[in-house]
Amino acid sequence: MRQWLIAVAVAELIVACSPTTAGRHDSLSLSISRDERRAAALRADIMRLQRLQTIQSECVSAATCLAKFESVKADIHAELAKCNGELANWEACNAERTSKTAKGAGLGCLAGWAFAAATGGAAAPAVVIGCGGGGLLGHGSASGSCVGTIQPPPCGTRQPVFETIALSRHGLAQMPQCQPEPPICAQLDSLLR
Repeated sequence: MRQWLIAVAVAELIVACSPTTAGRHDSLSLSISRDERRAAALRADIMRLQRLQTIQSECVSAATCLAKFESVKADIHAELAKCNGELANWEACNAERTSKTAKGAGLGCLAGWAFAAATGGAAAPAVVIGCGGGGLLGHGSASGSCVGTIQPPPCGTRQPVFETIALSRHGLAQMPQCQPEPPICAQLDSLLR
């Protein structure tokens, strides 16, 4: 009998609590539904962010390759500019040497003509001697980096050498082969907002 009384008390307690249990069940169902919607939105955000990360990775890879390519190209142009500067210096020095030789020859010839005229033509060979001697004196007074050196080869013919130098500076065996930057990279900032 005691067990029967306990069973009846439990049954009354369940009946008395059933509106509360039903309300809790509805509240829990709403909470679960809200959590599932939030989890689905988070999964969608994660997928969107993974896609953006892939796009960013492709954009960074393309930009890095292009930057390395441009850096090697800049080094090649720097070597070419350095070569052109050295060639220009040699040409300027050579022009100065040629100018001094010509001025010396001109002064020597003038002195030879004056000496020949003063002797009444008897020393006519003095003109030739004066021209040659003045030219030698003028050439001998030339100074600079070009004196005693041969003209450097044209810089344009040395392009492969410049490429090799530039590539070795970057630790490369050949020019980077870059893929074009994906068009989406230009829109990447707006996608991140």
